[in-house]
Amino acid sequence: IRVIFLKMGCFISDESEDEDGPCCLGVFLHKGIGGMFRNSFLDIPTNLQKKSSTAVENYKKLVPFLTKCNQKVDEVVIKDIGAHFTRAIATYLENPQDFFYVKGKLSSLASGTFQDKRIAEEKNPSNLSTKYLEEQGIAYSCKKGLKLCPNQDDFFILIDGDTRIFGIFDGHGSCGHRCANIVQQLFPKFLLSNPQYKKDPEKALKQTFAKVDEALRGIAQMNEEFSVLMSGTTATVILIRDGQLYVAHVGDSRAVLGKQEGKNLVCEPLTRDHRPFLEGEKARIEAMGGEVKSSSDGGPLRLFAKNESFLGLAMSRATGDEIGKSIGLSSEPEIKSVKIDPSHSFVVIGSDGLWEFMQNEDIIGTIGKEGKKNVGKSAFKLSHRAHKAWLDREKNLADDITCIIYYLTCLLYTSDAADEQRGVDL
Repeated sequence: IRVIFLKMGCFISDESEDEDGPCCLGVFLHKGIGGMFRNSFLDIPTNLQKKSSTAVENYKKLVPFLTKCNQKVDEVVIKDIGAHFTRAIATYLENPQDFFYVKGKLSSLASGTFQDKRIAEEKNPSNLSTKYLEEQGIAYSCKKGLKLCPNQDDFFILIDGDTRIFGIFDGHGSCGHRCANIVQQLFPKFLLSNPQYKKDPEKALKQTFAKVDEALRGIAQMNEEFSVLMSGTTATVILIRDGQLYVAHVGDSRAVLGKQEGKNLVCEPLTRDHRPFLEGEKARIEAMGGEVKSSSDGGPLRLFAKNESFLGLAMSRATGDEIGKSIGLSSEPEIKSVKIDPSHSFVVIGSDGLWEFMQNEDIIGTIGKEGKKNVGKSAFKLSHRAHKAWLDREKNLADDITCIIYYLTCLLYTSDAADEQRGVDL
């Protein structure tokens, strides 16, 4: 039955692929997605309807929500995205010689469990490498989990002169890996070309989130093999410049600071997980006709269409998810600014695969014990321990795990020897 639906231009999604993504979706039309969706029921053969009546009924229930997504994106927004970044670099980088950009590549099912994500680097001068990142106090790890879909996590690290920008994206839904990869590519392009990039980082971040969300929908609108109706991604982006840290996020990819308090290293959260049951989030969802409840088999509270068995999202904000937006999902980021002071040692960003079974304090402690000199080792340790924790709890399931660590320029210590000398209790 699945093969027949796929040949008819549909695709099937279910919660087995992604614990955070939509569940109980059934079948829906894949051709004519986004603004080009055709408002008509799928012409399914009678004999097939009898064999899969539940899937057909689920599809029919989706139609009223799909029509709300029938808005075309201005083609100017997405006309020449491919050449956009080249122009942005030439126009906005004050010192092109001090530039480093590393990002993930689109994943496929061929990736093995706990395999590193393939990366691409754009850098100047040409001798810069991952070793250069570690010398700057930066390290990353992006590992595929144990589940029947590609690695849906993605990330980027961008050094632009004295500015540091980090982004982590965790996709969900059947096109989640593509959503995360596209947003990861678009975000730095649009951010660096934003007129407020140098003047007002908070405004630039907010505008970039909106522009990326619109462009993602536009790309889906022009590509019948890619849908954002029930797929999307989290997005957590940190920008650091002139002693100020800005963080903007949607979803549940978390960011925290490692902060020194006397002899102790403690955790200072920078973000909150956007969950449907949070007071303000729930009020918005219910006002727009959505419902917050557990799925039929229990589990966490999720975002559903009222009195229906879909959408089933475990988060209240995301990029993409056009049907979710019709019932209260928001793509507007929360933005926070922190003045970096001598007590701030490092910042760590991670997808929810990192945090699910590990406490903030465990993660901060692991990084602190290794020190700046071994920041690469810290990233590997965190991903390895998080993966093991998943297998210990879930046996045959582990989420994708991504983390980025950055030691701030005003950090108090840089090595284990320095820790011991200061008597720091880690």
